[in-house]
Amino acid sequence: MIVPAFKNGARIADKETVIAMDGYAALEQQIMRMMRDQGSAKPG
Repeated sequence: MIVPAFKNGARIADKETVIAMDGYAALEQQIMRMMRDQGSAKPG
């Protein structure tokens, strides 16, 4: 499970607020890397 430290445990309903927070871009990059890695893995 990925726990975004920049949210400090808060529930933030406004996407624009989350995007503007420090650390969001790095988390987005990490997630995209993980998705690419899963997509390139060969089944079997």
